[in-house]
Amino acid sequence: MRFLGRVGLVAVVLASHPLGSGIVWAAPSRAAAGEGARRPLADALTGQARSEYEGGRLLFRDGDFAGALIKLGHAYELSHDARLLWNMAACEKNQRHYAKTLTLLQRYQGEGGPLLSESDRQAAAALIQTLSSFVGKVRLTVSEPDAIVYVDGEAVGKAPLVEPLLLDIGKRSLRVGKPGFEDVAQEVMIEGAAETPVNVQLVKRANEGHIIVLAGADDAISLDSRPVGTQRWEGQVAAGDHAIRIQHAGKKTYELALTLRDNETRRLDVTLSPEGTSPWLYVAGATVLAMGAVVGGYFLFKPAPEGTDPSGTLGTAYPALLRRAGR
Repeated sequence: MRFLGRVGLVAVVLASHPLGSGIVWAAPSRAAAGEGARRPLADALTGQARSEYEGGRLLFRDGDFAGALIKLGHAYELSHDARLLWNMAACEKNQRHYAKTLTLLQRYQGEGGPLLSESDRQAAAALIQTLSSFVGKVRLTVSEPDAIVYVDGEAVGKAPLVEPLLLDIGKRSLRVGKPGFEDVAQEVMIEGAAETPVNVQLVKRANEGHIIVLAGADDAISLDSRPVGTQRWEGQVAAGDHAIRIQHAGKKTYELALTLRDNETRRLDVTLSPEGTSPWLYVAGATVLAMGAVVGGYFLFKPAPEGTDPSGTLGTAYPALLRRAGR
């Protein structure tokens, strides 16, 4: 019964200032406010701010609390009238976002100034006290600055966080990420009116790429002079320069130097040629990916016969190349 009474207080306090009619303000004395009385929220807003407020009121009455929150938030950005924070808190409360409700109510108290009557402040204080048992705090320490902190998939700030995270009770999903580092994710159980310390150590992500090698049956595959498998091998390796070698008794050894970029995938399809095959034919059959570059390089650096025009070497040899390659 005591728990139900406290939950009921949340509903009663919010209902005391219904969004539909704005907040009813008590008229201040002349000494405090001069000639005019404090104007109701709907009358104080003008232009687009008032239009957004009216749209938010309609959505709230229709039960679209998320949509109403967007409209009211825009009205607040345009007018900076702190009384809108109360109505925004009502939207969050009806979505059971108690931590966000509490934050808005605290801002309402801090920014309201002369716009709030004593009864307004008392109502806010009573609701803040009630909601305090529905939220908890996480004091988060992160090893790297500027890491982005996510709670339940929503970004809530960057490390280092000056204040503890105020979160709804229950199991919350916490994730911290920064470019160049491995993400850290964990679940945290939040208990009401309690503070939980969480320390996150980010580990720098290794710059890696992926290599796939497809060779013939029983062909031995080596990476950087280290045997890694036969016929087929693939794996993650550090970005940078690497040497691939494929060997088989009675066949020409295939060797390739490659530079692997971060997050790059390189695939090599290699068919070894028998011993005695001419170098250019072996290379052309070894890998389709490298054929154009190797064939071009072969003729580029092959000395031209005496008495011939070097510029015609490729043109006269290329048809023979295609015939010998079976094309």
